[in-house]
Amino acid sequence: MDLKKLSSVDWIIGVAGGLLAIDLIALPWFDFGGYLGGSWSGVEYPDGFLEWLAVLIGLAMVAQVVLSKLTTVELPALGISWGKLKMIGGFAALALVALKFVLHLHPSYLGIGCWVGIVLAVALAYGGMMAAKEPTGTV
Repeated sequence: MDLKKLSSVDWIIGVAGGLLAIDLIALPWFDFGGYLGGSWSGVEYPDGFLEWLAVLIGLAMVAQVVLSKLTTVELPALGISWGKLKMIGGFAALALVALKFVLHLHPSYLGIGCWVGIVLAVALAYGGMMAAKEPTGTV
């Protein structure tokens, strides 16, 4: 496994996608303190399906980077470049995280996981946008 094959865009997608999954699963997005007895991570909240979709998108983007750059696996031809697909995925994950934020916009209840998750979702969308600009052509 030669990590030198990874571009800076691959690193952005890999790190942001992986950390976003950890953030959405483990860090507290909502901190109710003494009001409701503790804190919840994003995926434990009653409408946590938004986070699960964002987790799956982020992990799929990470898997594509790993498979295409660090293994000899040949990914299928899709009719659209993988860079454009990463851009769509990055912005979809950002939209899901932003929707979750807007649906529960009450700053006094938002935990550290929410703020970190927003930053990571923006980084993932940025990585996807930069991947779309790479000169790779349709795969």
